[in-house]
Amino acid sequence: MQPIRSDLSLYAQFNRNLDAMLQKNLQQLRVTHPELTAQILPHVGLETYRLKLILQNNTVEDIEVTYADGQVLRLNDKQKQEEDLKKLEDIPLRQVFLLFGIHLGIFLDIIFNATKNTFYPAYPHLNMHIPFYVVEPDISRFLFLMRMVDLTEIFQSKRIYFFIGVNCLENVKIFFTNPDVRYPMQIISSYKSIILDKLIQIIEDGQHRKKANSDYYHQKNNEYYESRSRDEWHSILKGEIHRPLRIMVSTSLYTSFLQYAARDLLSGFKRLGCETVLLMENDHTHLLSNLSVLQKIYLFHPDIFIILDHFRWEQDKAIPDKIPLVSWIQDILPWSFKEDPDHRLTDYDFVFSFSKYWIESGLFNVPIFNNRKIHFLPVGINCDIYYKKENQKKDIDILYVSHITDPELNFNFLNDIPYQYKLHPPEFHITEKKILSIDTLLHMYKELYEQVKKFDYSELWQMLLIEKHRLQFLNQFLQNINIPSTPEIHTLFVTNESRFILHLIDLIKAKPLIYLAQNNIPLHIYGSNWGQFEHLRPFAMGTAKNGEFLNDLMNRSRICINNSGGTSLHMRTLEIFGCGAFLLTREIPKELDTCSVLDYFTDGVDMVLFKDEKDLLIKVQYYLTHEEEREAIAKQGMQKALSIFGYDILAKHVIDTIANEL
Repeated sequence: MQPIRSDLSLYAQFNRNLDAMLQKNLQQLRVTHPELTAQILPHVGLETYRLKLILQNNTVEDIEVTYADGQVLRLNDKQKQEEDLKKLEDIPLRQVFLLFGIHLGIFLDIIFNATKNTFYPAYPHLNMHIPFYVVEPDISRFLFLMRMVDLTEIFQSKRIYFFIGVNCLENVKIFFTNPDVRYPMQIISSYKSIILDKLIQIIEDGQHRKKANSDYYHQKNNEYYESRSRDEWHSILKGEIHRPLRIMVSTSLYTSFLQYAARDLLSGFKRLGCETVLLMENDHTHLLSNLSVLQKIYLFHPDIFIILDHFRWEQDKAIPDKIPLVSWIQDILPWSFKEDPDHRLTDYDFVFSFSKYWIESGLFNVPIFNNRKIHFLPVGINCDIYYKKENQKKDIDILYVSHITDPELNFNFLNDIPYQYKLHPPEFHITEKKILSIDTLLHMYKELYEQVKKFDYSELWQMLLIEKHRLQFLNQFLQNINIPSTPEIHTLFVTNESRFILHLIDLIKAKPLIYLAQNNIPLHIYGSNWGQFEHLRPFAMGTAKNGEFLNDLMNRSRICINNSGGTSLHMRTLEIFGCGAFLLTREIPKELDTCSVLDYFTDGVDMVLFKDEKDLLIKVQYYLTHEEEREAIAKQGMQKALSIFGYDILAKHVIDTIANEL
């Protein structure tokens, strides 16, 4: 780096500040990007740009940088900044970007902040990160930014990929050979360069190569499965051949529930002696691609392919037509049920629902299901992970394990700004169309927040589970604050991902625990975001990793409380049963329960129900002091649960169903 010294003392201080910022950034970079650190360290102090301080009245008014290629930039050049911002004016920012040229960090900062949240900010259960690629051939430009700007947050982010220096193009080419890496949807350049043209060509070539490989494996897989007759399928599924059955399950890294459901179901198939493969992204910036699926099918040749919450027609022909496919429905995704004459179940499609209520209520009585029988397949118990530890000391009185919503996604977002990064898509639509101003929207939410605080426990769950009750309340509420009750306004309240619904679910979980805390009951609460509730902060223990750690917690607990929104027989219920722990679970009216614990277990015999927070306190106090009765109920519940819900039992049900119906 060669300075033009307009004033020696000012420059000396300025240079010390630059060095201090560089060292701070290097310290962080060593932790998060050790290979990049090793690459750039030999270039520190050898940068090929020149700096000039622009002074006025003995103070620094601006900084001028001249790069080796002759480009001259000023940090406070307003006209240049406006030109740069104009490039992003009409571009949707919530997508995958590639930034060519680090520039002065303006693009880097704007794109980084605009893509912080997931593609689907209204779906808090999705732990998806938007990747952001930064390509800078000139290490000197990268070092200049490290001297000028605190990049700690950017370097800590695991979704930003840096390709720096003379080998940047080769590294980009290698990086995009991974079929699950997401390609950039927008390329933003900070300066013109022949290298940019080569970069664009590498991206295009990679996409073409990916398409050609997909076509190849699609053809090979179809040839393999088309040659298999129905008689061969029956022999395979009935175990009449001398090899294990091959099971492939595809799930998503972005929802922990589906991950664990897929893992646990596969454990059941393994117990039956099957060979298994789990398809899932390896990184939170990846998306499982068709090419990945096609390659894995080609290498493994599964006999049964299982997907959760999706159907064959959603896979863009990645799954051959003649492979038995199981769709295990755990959530109702509206777009999956949307009518389309090209979407129909075939003889090779088998749908299982985790909810008996959904089947009995006629949810699947729509044309896409082609009058096929829908089978019941509840979640089960992974006996390899959740089991009773004999002679385990009980040192936890009350255990509750569940996440609640990130504050930015419920009403607590009102406590922070900037609003444009916190609003859900329906809220963007409402404000951009000027149906409501942001001020009116915030006022409406504040009024609703105050109303909900007055609900008792019964009102909370009725508001959540009874649609008619909820709509009547919302119509009256909107009328009282002079906001029209239109379909567009209702989109802010009626979906499962709206702030209103999420807030109701959070309060249903929190209110009974707050009541216990106020009555001096010692609690152990595990999960995310419990610090939102002042009374529960002393009991918030952080997250509990699913698996051995959670199994250990449940084994150590005298009472495990279960309290979900609208399903009493779900994964946590059965994990508690599997550990031989005592289950105290909220009573949900059977007609409103998507999968009822009362279909299989008896209150007071296998587990115990509570109606509200007062009833919960009474039963907690009773069973904490009646150990023999508590242990007898826990033992009975475990024995019954293992006889019905072991995943080997459920896996055999899947195989037998396909063998009998194909």
